[in-house]
Amino acid sequence: MPDMEDVKDDVLSEAESAIEFLANVHAAEAWSTPTDQDLDDFGEVYIIADFGGEIAVNGDYYPDYDKIPPVPRGFVFTRRGGRVPTTEEEISLEHVIDLVARELGLREVVVGEILQEEYGELIYRSIDGETEFYVPKGKGDE
Repeated sequence: MPDMEDVKDDVLSEAESAIEFLANVHAAEAWSTPTDQDLDDFGEVYIIADFGGEIAVNGDYYPDYDKIPPVPRGFVFTRRGGRVPTTEEEISLEHVIDLVARELGLREVVVGEILQEEYGELIYRSIDGETEFYVPKGKGDE
């Protein structure tokens, strides 16, 4: 039977990876989602966000970089994108428990007890990333 201190160390280590992953995915999805103003201004937009290597396009997460849809024909790169300053993402403890339990093959209740004690219900992580913003040719600040 594994030592409980070793299990706790494994859970906490895996949790840090899961938190970083979830924060990057959430930020990429949020920062790539067109706003109503974007759509009013340009009709259509194509936004790519990359946070920690996690990529989203127009709000949809793509775990495989090779499968992101290409920039639509007739769209041009604009100056609207660029470096995103540090942003803080809120991560649900429940999602972290699920990822860690699956990865380590442990029961969720065991993982949950360890992580609840360490983090509480909500976890915050500061991250940064980049966006690329494309619009139909002739409609933007290309």
